[in-house]
Amino acid sequence: MIWPVMTPPDYRDLADAALAALQPALKVEAEALIAEVRRRAADHGVQERLEDAPEAPISCCGRGCSNCVWLYYYGEVMFWRDGAMACWRAPA
Repeated sequence: MIWPVMTPPDYRDLADAALAALQPALKVEAEALIAEVRRRAADHGVQERLEDAPEAPISCCGRGCSNCVWLYYYGEVMFWRDGAMACWRAPA
């Protein structure tokens, strides 16, 4: 079976508060969130202060484990996003 390609969500029109409340549940959502946070950091001139974004896992077994590496990844993305947003909210 060939899986359809999913269009990444567009987060450009979201307010910062809405962006801060996003909880990605798919890889494409996490990647779009990372891209939007990086774009906003560049708009605020703080991109050099950002830590590296988490990398997507490559070791998922696909059995739907309750402690799946993807769940940890999405949590890491949200933690990274919060830290990145703090960079542009805080004075330099």
